[in-house]
Amino acid sequence: MVDLQVLTMTPNQAALASLIMALSRLNKPCSLDFYLENQYVAAGIEKWISSWSANDWKNSKNMTVENVVEWQLLTYMLSRHEYRLHLKENHSYKNWMMESLTNVDFPKCEGTFEKE
Repeated sequence: MVDLQVLTMTPNQAALASLIMALSRLNKPCSLDFYLENQYVAAGIEKWISSWSANDWKNSKNMTVENVVEWQLLTYMLSRHEYRLHLKENHSYKNWMMESLTNVDFPKCEGTFEKE
């Protein structure tokens, strides 16, 4: 079944959700390498998370960070792992992942969906 929330996610929300879902599969601390294409997520992890959490999840404009719940969850989930980030558009697994996704038999949806 397709979660309809996925259909309305921004690219940044989708990148955060993907990382959270991947981390949720791990049942013990690991040493990880993340290959990211999303600059927002990479910068958030490398540059902004520590200041956001220290400032009660407020950004430099003193506004609540966008996707705050996801960032808080990601921070918690990353805290038990050692990790390295690699920001690049092309990596050795990209073609394999794209090919695998094209072979997935997603359920067909008919009709229209309205946002609540």
